[in-house]
Amino acid sequence: MTWMDADLQDRLKTLEIETDPQFLRELVYIYLDSSSKSMADIIAGHNEGNAKKLYVAAHTLKGSS
Repeated sequence: MTWMDADLQDRLKTLEIETDPQFLRELVYIYLDSSSKSMADIIAGHNEGNAKKLYVAAHTLKGSS
């Protein structure tokens, strides 16, 4: 998991130990799925010159992160 900082890795490991590991995996998969859609919307908004679409997608991504 080199794409995230060490503190976050430690917190996720602790959460995995203290909860159901399957729950944590599902949570990560949901985040990755939704963030991929948000990133696609950000790119589309930029390419289309649609500032509102870009703004909404960026804030959606920020809110879920």
